Amino acid sequence: MEPLVVRLSDSVIITLADCRDVLPVQCDAVVTDPPYNIGKAAWDKIPDYLQWCESWIAAASKGCKRQGAFWCFHSEPLVLADIARIIGRHGKPMQNWVTWDKYNGNPTKQCGGGPMVGMTQIASLRKFQDFAEYITYHADDGQWERQSADLWSGKAGNRNFGQERGFIFEPLRAYLDNERQRAGVTRQQIQEATGTQMEGHWFGRSQWQLPTPEHYATLQRLFNAQGGDYLRREYDYLRREYDYLRREYDDLRQEYEHLRPTFHNPGKVSSVWQYPPAPSNGHETPKPVELMQRIVETTTNPGDTVLDCFAGSGTTGIACIRTGRKFVGIEKDARYFEIARQRLERELAQGLLPLTHNMETTATP
Repeated sequence: MEPLVVRLSDSVIITLADCRDVLPVQCDAVVTDPPYNIGKAAWDKIPDYLQWCESWIAAASKGCKRQGAFWCFHSEPLVLADIARIIGRHGKPMQNWVTWDKYNGNPTKQCGGGPMVGMTQIASLRKFQDFAEYITYHADDGQWERQSADLWSGKAGNRNFGQERGFIFEPLRAYLDNERQRAGVTRQQIQEATGTQMEGHWFGRSQWQLPTPEHYATLQRLFNAQGGDYLRREYDYLRREYDYLRREYDDLRQEYEHLRPTFHNPGKVSSVWQYPPAPSNGHETPKPVELMQRIVETTTNPGDTVLDCFAGSGTTGIACIRTGRKFVGIEKDARYFEIARQRLERELAQGLLPLTHNMETTATP
C-alpha cells in the first residue's frame, strides 16, 4: 500500500502508512504510544517485538534533532526498560521514568465499561492490580553540558582559556584560598569568626560564591590578626573581576544554549502522574489529551514539530493544536487513521490557532 499523506493544515499532517516506510521525519520531538504486543487486537501481536522496536526507534531518532525529546509509553515495566535502552543506544539517554496512575487511587472509577473494585475486595486475587502505565522521557542533555564544560577547559573550537579555567571563577577562588593557606587560617576559625558555614562556598569548588563585603572585611581582620599582609585586594576590585567573568561566561554559554534540551519545568510535579483514562473514541487504548498536553508543553516550544509514529486516534495531534505546536502523525490502521483525521479536523475547526485550514490529500511516490 502506498503511503497516503493528508495535510489538514499548514501545521497538521497525518500519513496512512507503516511508520518504518516513511521515517525518518524531521522533528523537534518524538511523542509516541506504540503497540504493546499484549494482544489487545490483531495489530497488537508483533513477532520479534524488540527487534521491531529497534527498527522504528532507529528510524525515528534519525529525524529527531539531537537535543529533542523522545517519549515512549508501555504497560509492561520490564519491556519498557528494554525499549528505553534501545532509545538510549540511538543517542537519547533516559531522563525520567514516569508512572501514569490511571485511576487516581480511587477504586470507584470506571474500568473497561464497568465499576472497578478495590484489590482487597477480590478474594481470589493474589497480586496487586495493574492500573498504571509507564512512560520514559529521553533527551541528550549531555551534549550541552559537554560543550559548556569545554568552553572553560580550552577544548571548544580554537579558544584557549588556560589550564586553570575548568572552573569559571577559579582565579577568584584560588586567590582567596591561597591567601587563607598563606595565613594559616583553618576552616573552623573562619566559621567561628563569621558565624556562618559559608567557608566551603568561598574557598571550595562546589557552589562557589563571592563573600559579601562584610564577610570579606571579617576575613581580612582574621587573616591579619597575627600580623601579615593578606587579602590586600580591595573588595570592589574582586567584585569587578567577578562581574567580568560572569558576563564572559554568559556570552559564551549563550552560543551553545541551542544545544540544551527544551524543558519547561512545570513546578512541583513528581514522576507519578494522575490522569483518568480517556473516554472511548473508537480506539481500544486512547490516551487523555491532558496527559499528552503536559508532555508536549514541557519538552517542546510553540512552533516546534512533534512526531507521533503511532498516531492512533490522534490525541497527540490534538495536544499539539491546543498548544501551538506542529504535528506529524503516522498510523497504519485505516480505521484509526480515519478516526484521527476526523478528530483533528474538528479540533482545527475550533479556531484555537491561526492555522490555515487547507486540507490536501496526496499519495507519496
